[in-house]
Amino acid sequence: MHILKIKTKNREIGTIGERIAKSKLRRKGFKPICQSYIAEGHEIDLIMESRDTRIFVEVKTRTVGSKNPYELRPADAVDEEKMRGIIAAAKKYSAFNPADLYQRFDIVEVYLDERRKLVSFEHLEGAFTLDRTRKKHTRR
Repeated sequence: MHILKIKTKNREIGTIGERIAKSKLRRKGFKPICQSYIAEGHEIDLIMESRDTRIFVEVKTRTVGSKNPYELRPADAVDEEKMRGIIAAAKKYSAFNPADLYQRFDIVEVYLDERRKLVSFEHLEGAFTLDRTRKKHTRR
């Protein structure tokens, strides 16, 4: 069975977060190209483009309310292995969809309340690079 067809609470929350991220990024002027792209056994949540950049977006969604003040921010869940998978899938996508564009890897953090309504949205542009170098982002 295809992993995206399995309906779990986390998957439903993730889908809501992706929909919110796509909408917010569109308002920033990014054009949605693809959603839930799977290659090399890994998923890229959103692929967007601006005038000169192709943006591969990982969306991390969390529900607030039971939030622990010591909990890591959602972007911290994008570890070395996750970055490697996103990069492998991005390379495959770019091989089949060549374009003279810069490539960027962003992370979007979406926080929802218990009713699954948006509480907070953070867009971390250039969160990591092709060599898996992470930028340090501070909570605003």
